[in-house]
Amino acid sequence: FIGARVGSRHLRGVADQLARIPEIGVVALVTGRHNLFLFANTAGRENLVTILNRIRRLPGVHEIECWDFVRTCGFDYHLGLIDAGAEG
Repeated sequence: FIGARVGSRHLRGVADQLARIPEIGVVALVTGRHNLFLFANTAGRENLVTILNRIRRLPGVHEIECWDFVRTCGFDYHLGLIDAGAEG
């Protein structure tokens, strides 16, 4: 997981750029300390560092923080995108 704090005028552009990186599977605008949340699936630590450095160099990125899984205690594989326009 990666959290990023991005300047508001750069946020959508940074999010769009990051969504095109194959190793990044989730790009979400969020509330809280960070305003951008990313989930990256990398081949190893060196690849993760490469992606983190790539994120750091983007204009408007002020801070990034990375968390690694220690142990997965539960995961709901049924999670999915909820369409705000869907009825039900």
